[in-house]
Amino acid sequence: MPFVFKQARGAQEIDDVLKLRFKLSEEANRIPNRIFTVNKKLSDHFDVYPETINIIAYNEGVSFATIRAVLYQPHEVALQEIYNFQESYTQLSAKCHYIDIIGILKEYSHNQLIIEQLLKSLL
Repeated sequence: MPFVFKQARGAQEIDDVLKLRFKLSEEANRIPNRIFTVNKKLSDHFDVYPETINIIAYNEGVSFATIRAVLYQPHEVALQEIYNFQESYTQLSAKCHYIDIIGILKEYSHNQLIIEQLLKSLL
């Protein structure tokens, strides 16, 4: 069965994204704050922005890869602490998203086409 890549829009797909992020953090031995261990879902405030795009990949109904693109908002203080895109942003004539999360389960990570398809799915 071929892999399925889709934008996470429904409650189940978004839930799959958040659970997969948590699973990936466990796989990398980077267990997040205890607050996330209760429901085994990993999220932050960028997930509530309506322009945030999450792509989820499935193999036979089981999620194995995800990518998140967040609309750049120059007033976002948290972003300015990470990297100041202000100079580049002023040169753009359209909305600009940046990718801040790419996650692939280890057993699928050998396949470069997965990353390519995640990126294409954002278009």
